[in-house]
Amino acid sequence: MSVIVKIRSIQSLTHDVKQFQVDKPDGYSFEPGQACEVAINQPNWKEEKRPFTFTSLPQEDHLEFVIKSYHDHDGVTKALDSLQVGDELIVDESWGAIQFKGKGTFIAGGAGITPFIAIFKDLYAKGQLAGNRLFFANKIGRFMVVKTEQTEPDTRVYKVIGQVFFASSDAFSRSFDFKEALPNIRIDLTQAHFWDITAVSALDKVVIKFRREGASVELIGMNAATAT
Repeated sequence: MSVIVKIRSIQSLTHDVKQFQVDKPDGYSFEPGQACEVAINQPNWKEEKRPFTFTSLPQEDHLEFVIKSYHDHDGVTKALDSLQVGDELIVDESWGAIQFKGKGTFIAGGAGITPFIAIFKDLYAKGQLAGNRLFFANKIGRFMVVKTEQTEPDTRVYKVIGQVFFASSDAFSRSFDFKEALPNIRIDLTQAHFWDITAVSALDKVVIKFRREGASVELIGMNAATAT
C-alpha cells in the first residue's frame, strides 16, 4: 500500500542532515525501529523508492524521518534536500525486524543511528530508559560546519550549522579568524545547537577573543537550550 503524504516541516540538524515531518495516514502503524520505502511525489522520482527509518513514535500524529543528503551524485537524498514544506512524499507500509529486546549496550555508526532514535524515545516515554546505553560514532566534521562571508565592508558573518559538543568544540574554535581587522562580527547560531558546558565555554571564548581584538560581537539565533 502506497500513500501520498504532505511535508509539514523541515528542520536542518546539520549541514547535510534534515528532519522531515509529514502527515500520518489514518490507520498507519509501525513499531519503533521499523522503516518504510519512501519516494518523492514528482514525475522523475515517483519510482525511486528508498528505505528510511521512522524517528517519530507510533502514538504521534505525524511521521518523522531524519535523512542525510549526499550531494556527490544526483540521487534521491540530494533531491529530498531541495524539497520545501507542502511538497509530497509517497510512503509504503512499515517493515523491519529491528526492535528492542531487552536492556543492554547498543552501538551505532553514521546514519545507522536512526532506528535507535525512535527506540530510545519510546523507552524514555515509557520510563524504561535506565539501564540502557548507546554508543554512537561518526566523523566529527560531519557534525558541525562554520560558513563565513563578509556581508558589509565592516562586517563578517559566521554561520554555525550543526551540533557543537565536547568532541567538536576545538574544530569550532579554529573556524574563526581573530586577527581579521573588521569592527563588526556577527555569529549566526540559528542552525546550531550547543550540547554541553564544553561547547558553551568554547563559544564564550570565541566572543572574548574577538572583543580583545576590538571587535563588536553579536550573537543571533541562539536557542533556549544553548542560552541556559
